[in-house]
This record gives sequence, C-alpha cells and structure tokens, in this order.
Amino acid sequence: MIYKTKNPKVRHDPRTDCLIWLQCQSGEYGSKWCPTRKRMIGAHRWMLERVTDEQIPDDMAIDHLCRNKRCVNPAHLEVVSHRENRNRAIAHIRAMEEQQAA
Repeated sequence: MIYKTKNPKVRHDPRTDCLIWLQCQSGEYGSKWCPTRKRMIGAHRWMLERVTDEQIPDDMAIDHLCRNKRCVNPAHLEVVSHRENRNRAIAHIRAMEEQQAA
C-alpha cells in the first residue's frame, strides 16, 4: 500500500494495515497542531487533508472504517456527516454487543 511509511509519527500495524499515530493524543484520538487553522486538529483529519490536498469542513466528521481511533491510514478514513458517523458508531457497538451475547 502506498501509505506505508517510515514516518516516525506513525507505526504500521501489519495485522490490520492501520497506521497508528504515535505522537500527541487527545483522548483516544491522535492530534496535530495545524498552523493554517492555528489550533489542534485530529491527526486523522490532518492526514486525510494532506493526502487529498483539500480542507475538510469542520461540520463534517471522519469515520474510522477500521474502528481504530488512532489510525491515520487514509484508506481507512471516510468523510461523512456527524449524524452518519454517530449512526455507524452506534451500529458497531450494537453489533459488538450482539456478538458478545451470542
């Protein structure tokens, strides 16, 4: 995959193909200073913007398709509405609960 990197800010997990953010954390998510916005942003948002060369509007969310909140692999990230992101998270939690109950 083209996103595999020797960047010291990330570590590749060969089992999941996730690129794990190793630097600054904000809760369960990686974070990065964004000089153009003059504030910290999610490392996953920063990485996706860097790869696509487009700024993602603040009213949009990034869904971690891999469910790993520290992953910054652009192939594992999708720009969605906050509502869609929440609905997907709820569906994932319910699926995990059903799996555990079985």
